[in-house]
Amino acid sequence: MAFNLLPLVVLLADTAYVRVFISDVNDNKPVFAQRLYEVGIDEDADVGLAVVTVGANDEDEGANAKLRYQITSGNTGGVFDMEPEVGTIFIAQPLDYELQKRYKLLVLASDGKWEDYAAVVVNVVNKNDEAPVFSMNEYYGSVTEELDGSPVFVLQVLDENDHVPVFAPTSYPLAPLPEDVAVGTSITQVTASDSDSDLNGEIIYSISPESDPYGHFTLVVLATDRGSPALTGSTTVQLSLLDVNDNGPELEVTYNPVLWENSPAPQVVWLNQTSTLLHVIDRDSLENGPPFSLSLPRLYAPDFHLQDHGDGTATLTALHRFDRERQREFFLPVVMTDSGRPPMTVTNTLTVTVGDQNDNAHQEGEKEIYVHSRRGKMQTTSLGKVYAPDPDDWDNKTYTLDARGMKYFTLDKSTGHLAIRQNTLAGSYYLRVGVSDGVWPDVVSGVTVHVRELEDQAIHLSASLRLTGITARDFIESQVDKTSRQDMFRGFLSEHLAVRLGAINVFSLTDVGLKTLDVRFSVHSDSYLRPEKLHGFLAVHKKKVRLKVFPS
Repeated sequence: MAFNLLPLVVLLADTAYVRVFISDVNDNKPVFAQRLYEVGIDEDADVGLAVVTVGANDEDEGANAKLRYQITSGNTGGVFDMEPEVGTIFIAQPLDYELQKRYKLLVLASDGKWEDYAAVVVNVVNKNDEAPVFSMNEYYGSVTEELDGSPVFVLQVLDENDHVPVFAPTSYPLAPLPEDVAVGTSITQVTASDSDSDLNGEIIYSISPESDPYGHFTLVVLATDRGSPALTGSTTVQLSLLDVNDNGPELEVTYNPVLWENSPAPQVVWLNQTSTLLHVIDRDSLENGPPFSLSLPRLYAPDFHLQDHGDGTATLTALHRFDRERQREFFLPVVMTDSGRPPMTVTNTLTVTVGDQNDNAHQEGEKEIYVHSRRGKMQTTSLGKVYAPDPDDWDNKTYTLDARGMKYFTLDKSTGHLAIRQNTLAGSYYLRVGVSDGVWPDVVSGVTVHVRELEDQAIHLSASLRLTGITARDFIESQVDKTSRQDMFRGFLSEHLAVRLGAINVFSLTDVGLKTLDVRFSVHSDSYLRPEKLHGFLAVHKKKVRLKVFPS
C-alpha cells in the first residue's frame, strides 16, 4: 500500500471593524423657513412680550450649525430686541399706534461664515386708548324763544384715519406657472378693505417682488389708503415657476485646446492645462438638463472621436498625426442633447488648434522696398519684416543686422521688423540680415531699400484708395510667393495702365481705423496721370483690384 503525503496548510482568519468618523466642514449656509413673517401686535402690549420667533435651518452639524440672530435694519427707536440664540423678537420699548403703525425688520441668521436674511413685518393694532376731544371746551349760541324741535347746534364728526387696510386672506399661495406664460396673463386678484371713510378709506395698491435664483417669488402686495398720514397694509403672494426646456446644453467654458503636430496617435486631447475632460452644463432645471448625449458628426470620425461618459463630461481623442502646414485648425461641432421634454439639441463649436513644431528649415529671402523723402526730410518709418520664408509660423527666430546698415536702419531682433531712421539720405541701400532659429542652419536674407525724393507734383496729382480688412504692415509684408500686396497692386496698375512698373509710386500708407488702410499713389509716364483718370479707373475695376490685393 502506498501513501502520498501532502503538507497540511492551516489558514487562519479574523475580522476587524473600522469605524470612520467624518468631520463636518462648514459648507452649508443657514436658510430661513420663510422669507417673510408678518404679525400684528396690540399697541398696549407689555414690554418684554414675545412678538414672533423666526428660525433658520443649517444642514451642518455641531458648532457649524450654531446660529445667531440679530435685527439689522428697520428697528426705528429700538422698539424691538431679539434673543440672539433663539430667534425670538420681543418688545423692548412701548408701542404707540399714533406714532408708528408698521415696522419692517430685516433679520440676519449667521453661523459665523454664512448668512441668510428674512423680513419681519410688525403691524401695530390700534386700541381705543384715546378719549374723544372736542375742539372747544364751550360752545356759545343764541336761539329765539319760540324755537321748538329744531336743532340748536350741529356738531360734525370728522373721520380719523385710524384703520389700516386689511387683506383677506393674509396670504395667497398659488399653483405654479410655466416660465413661458404670456405677458399680461392674470395670476390672481387680491382685495383689501378699510373701515375708514372718504379719502381715508380709498386704497391704492402696489407690489414689491422678491425672488430667489430657483424661480420662487414672494410678492408683497401693499394696500395704502389716501389718509394723512397714509396707512399701509400688506399681504404676500407665493408664486413658483415651472421650468420650460428653453435652453440647450452648452460648454461650461470656452476651451482652446492645442494639439501638437507630429504627435503620436491616437492621443487624448488636453482641453486646458490641467484636464482632458470637456464639461457640459444646462441653464434649465435638473428636470430639463442632464443626462446629456454628446457626439461628433460622422464627417469628423476619421480625425477625432468624442467619448461621452454619461455624466456631462466627454473626452476627445485625436486618431492620427496632424501637420500644421496642411491644416492649422479644426472646428468640431459638438452635438449635445438634453433630457428635457421635449429634448433640445444644440451644437457648440470646439476649436482645436494644431500646434506648430519647428520641422521645416527657414530659407534666405530677398526684399525690395521704396521709401520717399520730401525736401530731404522723412520720419522714422517701419519697413515691414525681413523676408525669410518658413512654413513654420511659431518658430522663435533671431534677426541680426549687418553693422554697415545700422547707421540708417534699426532692426527688432525678435520680430525681424525693419525701420529706416529719420532723414536718411536719398539713395539705394542693400542690407544683409542674419536669421537663426537655433535648430536649422542660419541663413542671410537681403533687403534693398530705395530712398526717393518725392516731388511736389507727385503729391498734387496723386490718387487715393481705401482698403478694408488690411493694415499697412499687411500691405507691405511679403507673402509665401515672395511678393507683397503692394507689389500685386503696383503690378496690376502697370499692366492695365500700360506703364512701366517703376512709374507707379506708392508713397503713403495710413491706418485710419481697425483694419482700414488709406493708400496714396501717383503714376508718371511721360507726365503725371491726372487723379480724376486714376479714380475713374479704380471705380471701374474695383472688384479686380480687390481680387488682386486679396487673391485668397
